[in-house]
Amino acid sequence: VVLFMAWKKIASCVAELLAAGRSPETPAAVIYRGTSASQKTLISTLERLPGDIAKEKLVPPLLVILGDVVLLRKELAWFESRPLFGLRVLMTRSPQGAGQYASELRELGAEIAFAECTEVVAATADQVKGVETAARELHRYDWLFFTSANAVRYFFAVLDGLQMDSRDCAGLHIAAVGQATAGALSARGLRADLLASGKSGAELAQLLCNKVKNEAKSARILFPRSAVGRKEPVEILEAAGLRCDLVTPYNNRSIDEISPLLRDSLAKLKGGQIGAALFFSPSQVHALIQIDPSLKSHLVAIPVVAAIGKTTAAALEGHGIEVQVVPTKLSGKSLAEQIAYAFSSRSG
Repeated sequence: VVLFMAWKKIASCVAELLAAGRSPETPAAVIYRGTSASQKTLISTLERLPGDIAKEKLVPPLLVILGDVVLLRKELAWFESRPLFGLRVLMTRSPQGAGQYASELRELGAEIAFAECTEVVAATADQVKGVETAARELHRYDWLFFTSANAVRYFFAVLDGLQMDSRDCAGLHIAAVGQATAGALSARGLRADLLASGKSGAELAQLLCNKVKNEAKSARILFPRSAVGRKEPVEILEAAGLRCDLVTPYNNRSIDEISPLLRDSLAKLKGGQIGAALFFSPSQVHALIQIDPSLKSHLVAIPVVAAIGKTTAAALEGHGIEVQVVPTKLSGKSLAEQIAYAFSSRSG
């Protein structure tokens, strides 16, 4: 027997069941906020159930289960046995942008609190002119260097405005980071010649340097990116003697308005309900603290903080926030496993 929404009438429900012949010792379970980081399970018997619910001060949402199936809880407790059960992870991306990172964390039992604090916007008129100038001279370049799907989409949007398309990239080699970027290229009928699957822009830059060096060639590289993009890829490329031209087809900026989803996540952060946080860029670090400087003290108190890359970690540490996880392999599964390991190390 499963009782939904029976909190107010649990005493009368129990009385009716007992009167109908159910044994007072019928196993009973009450699940509070099932499948969330706040999930709790109370084991009792039918007769003691109302008193135990009151004693534990459980309130809705509750699910009540009555019957011998409760005795199989240890065998059937698939959710509570996951390594990140009970952990709420603050993630500075939207649900749509979190992708594999969120799904792999959920697979290990975590609950995600989305805190999107930056947004992608179109480039300024002057920035677009710079992209257009480079686009008209694509034949002068050897490589296109993409570190995000946004860079691909906004770069080709500028080409569209010039009545250009993928055919104008004929003869160019393409370097890209990650499957999302590769997917954006594929939508344009293009395939990366050099793909750093799940790696950072800095690692892609090093791969490109090694490739050019092995082929004993020089290279001129066009690098479309946000104005606040990481500096490491450019430094690596230029240190190897390669010419890297930066253009800005889009920008990242702090959000103008706080969404209800972000407001709820920040309330959880201030309430001490966040066990881990994941940042994807330095701009997200600065933007979140800019929203409310008092958040810094709450971020410092989070047991496990993860940063995608050394630059993001440096931004966090610049605010006095210790970073426990900087993944060596940038994939959702690997990152989730590293957060789980760091959390278990801190908690036990």
